[in-house]
Amino acid sequence: MNAARHTGGTNALAEQRKAGDLPFGYYARAWLDSLRVKVAQGRLKQRTLDDYERGLTRWEG
Repeated sequence: MNAARHTGGTNALAEQRKAGDLPFGYYARAWLDSLRVKVAQGRLKQRTLDDYERGLTRWEG
């Protein structure tokens, strides 16, 4: 309950538990999607995105 008071209530705790149940790939895809936006905006090089994608693919094995 003390943690709930500082995080916005018990509903916030339930949301945190749900987020913890999501697989790593879910977050990795979201991160890569955000980087694709940066590439489209010219704020990140395509090669950097490609390197990150390759690294994640190797990690998944």
